[in-house]
Amino acid sequence: MALIGSVFSGIKSVPRMLFGTRNDRLLKRMRRTVEVARGLEPQIRVLCAEGDDYDAAFARRAAALPAPDPADEKAVKEHRAKLQQIRVELSVPLKERAQALSQRLRSVPTTYEEMGEAFAILREASRRAQAHRHFDCQIIGGTVLADGKVAEMRTGEGKTIVCHLAAFLKALEGKKVHVVTVNDYLVKRDAEFAEPVFELVGYRVGYIQSQIDPGGREGVRKAMYDCDITYGTASEFGFDYLRDNMKVR
Repeated sequence: MALIGSVFSGIKSVPRMLFGTRNDRLLKRMRRTVEVARGLEPQIRVLCAEGDDYDAAFARRAAALPAPDPADEKAVKEHRAKLQQIRVELSVPLKERAQALSQRLRSVPTTYEEMGEAFAILREASRRAQAHRHFDCQIIGGTVLADGKVAEMRTGEGKTIVCHLAAFLKALEGKKVHVVTVNDYLVKRDAEFAEPVFELVGYRVGYIQSQIDPGGREGVRKAMYDCDITYGTASEFGFDYLRDNMKVR
């Protein structure tokens, strides 16, 4: 009986050896996104309003700004805003590339090729705005999320920027995006981190917290929901949904 069992076990393992496990096959398909993003990276990295290398142009214009006093918080904040404005101005071709892709995605089904291009654009925006370039494994994580599946990642593996990829793709498709996290502190932190990244590609980021316009009477929440991407907690999204659907006028 043991011999027969081992024979059957060997027979069952043959397809797995030839074709791989289901997980192997899924990852093989998803790596197509990585390949496309990697192939497009050199041409997307040089997209710059001044017609030359982006990094050189940014360094040249940033060097012309007077350095702020580190002890003056207001001056430091204004300096950061000026640097971001330089990034926005230099990244107009990157934004135009995103707009052209968005037009295509609204008329044809999204394939791994279009997904790879979207991720390459967002990867470059993240590199410019926050000096965070997505690793290939994070591109795969973004592909999993964009496919409507669950991606499990450990602490330190970059969940904060992985969700940017799927959020950007859905925004390109013309959909409103809600990013759900666990508490108000992370809502604000993650939204503020994402805002300069998405600004480079022409999308607005907002967030809602429990203590901000809780009844929705001041118009703050509506303005945040009018953004392309809105961060919040599950409870806030849930209660706002209930408020909207329980009102009689």
